[in-house]
Amino acid sequence: MTAQFASKSQQIENMKKVKAWCEKQQDKIINVNVVSQMGEHESTFNTAHGKIRILEEHPTNKGFYRIEFDSHLQGLAEYDRIGLGYEVSGVIENGEKLTIQKGNQYIELIADN
Repeated sequence: MTAQFASKSQQIENMKKVKAWCEKQQDKIINVNVVSQMGEHESTFNTAHGKIRILEEHPTNKGFYRIEFDSHLQGLAEYDRIGLGYEVSGVIENGEKLTIQKGNQYIELIADN
């Protein structure tokens, strides 16, 4: 699989889908998995597990976003976060699950009931 980048208009649509899903899940615990694909192999890393604190566009780097969670699994920053930008090539919402295609990986956000 090769990385594909979205056009500017597709990027805007993708982020609208992400924002809408996150707003609907605002009060739920979100489990975040990053799945990397290398040839026939996949590896999954649990990146965050908590409520969404912030979804915001970078103040000076337009088109780049971060979603911050009230969890501390990574231990690298005050809160766990994921970054999204031009490399987001697709977004699929399936009820409590949002899948974000990002280069050679995808990010699964799963809302706990």
